[in-house]
Amino acid sequence: MNHTQTYELNQWEDSDRILRTDFNADNQKLENALGAKLQYYKLKEVVTQEKAARVEVDVTDINFADWKYLVGVLTPTSVGTCSWWYSPPGGTTNKCSCDSMGNLGSDFVGLGRFYSSSSTLNTVYMIALILHNPAQYLRGITFGGVFFYGKSNTYTYEGLSALVLNGASDTDFIGAGSKIELWGVK
Repeated sequence: MNHTQTYELNQWEDSDRILRTDFNADNQKLENALGAKLQYYKLKEVVTQEKAARVEVDVTDINFADWKYLVGVLTPTSVGTCSWWYSPPGGTTNKCSCDSMGNLGSDFVGLGRFYSSSSTLNTVYMIALILHNPAQYLRGITFGGVFFYGKSNTYTYEGLSALVLNGASDTDFIGAGSKIELWGVK
C-alpha cells in the first residue's frame, strides 16, 4: 500500500481491499492535522432556560494570556436593548459597561451595548481585544444591532469573573432559548 507524502494517508490501488481500520486511521490523521491548524476554539456555550433580565457567564477558568481575541456571540430570541459587561475582580457592583461610544466615567468601562429591533433578531458579536496581554485595560467592539466601541481606564482582563448580559431597562430582557457563545482566537 502506498501513502501520501505529507500526512501518510493511504493510497489505494484498484486491487486493494479497503479496511475500516485503515480508513479510520486516515480520518484520525486528518483530524489531528487540521486540529493543529485551528485558530479559534469554543470556550463557553450557555443557552438560557427562561427569560432573564441578566445572564452571567463565568470566565474565571479562561486564561486570557492564551488569546488574541475573545469573541462573544449572542443569538437572541427576544427583542430589546442589552449591554455586555464584565464583572471585575471581587464581584464589585461597578459595571464594566459601555453606553454609546467610549467611557462613562471611571466605573463604567467598555464592551458595548446593542439592541435587537422589533423587525429583526440580529446575531450580536462582541470582540474583546486582549492581544495575549491580560494586564492591559479592557477594550471591546460590539456589532450586530448597532456598532459600539468601549474601553476602560480602570479595569484589566486579569481576574475578571464573569461576562454579563444585562437588560438596559426594566422592559429589556434576554429571552428563553437565547444562546451565548464565547470563542477564543489564538
